[in-house]
Amino acid sequence: MNTQILLLAIGPASLLLALAIWLLRPALCRRSHEKTILRTLRNLGPEIRRDIVLEDGIEGLTFIDYAVMTPDGVMAVEVLPHKGAIFGAEHADQWSQVIGRKTTRFPNPLARTREQVTALRLTAKELKPRGLALFGPDCTFPKGKPPGVAVPDDLKTDNRPTAVPATLYRAWQDFIQLAEQKAATYQAERALMREKHGWGRSFLGVLFTIAAAAWAVFISWEAIISLV
Repeated sequence: MNTQILLLAIGPASLLLALAIWLLRPALCRRSHEKTILRTLRNLGPEIRRDIVLEDGIEGLTFIDYAVMTPDGVMAVEVLPHKGAIFGAEHADQWSQVIGRKTTRFPNPLARTREQVTALRLTAKELKPRGLALFGPDCTFPKGKPPGVAVPDDLKTDNRPTAVPATLYRAWQDFIQLAEQKAATYQAERALMREKHGWGRSFLGVLFTIAAAAWAVFISWEAIISLV
């Protein structure tokens, strides 16, 4: 009887836990990737904000992965999850990713960074906004990188100035307050951004972890009761 109870506890709990690990694995990898990105972006400037929503000036919205306050102004950073060899020109509509014999086309990321810069200029022109498309460390550019494109190694330097002029810093503080207001206004849109990054899957993973623990506790309690 105790063996049956033990199997009832271990079997479903193990299945739920395995499913939870499968659901949470992308989130754990993404968390590690985000930490790497933040370390990289701190080479640009001392303050970073992420998941910003701004009006684009034509009755639409622009989403910014990261905004970095640099000594020269704010930089909108679009993070690209690509790997392999990247081919693209500054004004081309499509770029290509080549991994082995497989070629995948994707929209020119500089078009998106230009949209982000435009939205920033409409919101905080005094911050002198610029854009950057940041590819991963596993990317190469056999024909060279267009302006406004970088990989993490491009941002590593020991001589980069980090002090932000007082006027720019005050403008940054005003922008942060405005960004927080926008975040409250566009909560649904920010939720969609989180969903794009897999937050829904992570939530399910947490639920399955709790369910596995609860099931194991419940069966163990039943076993104790049966022995009393």
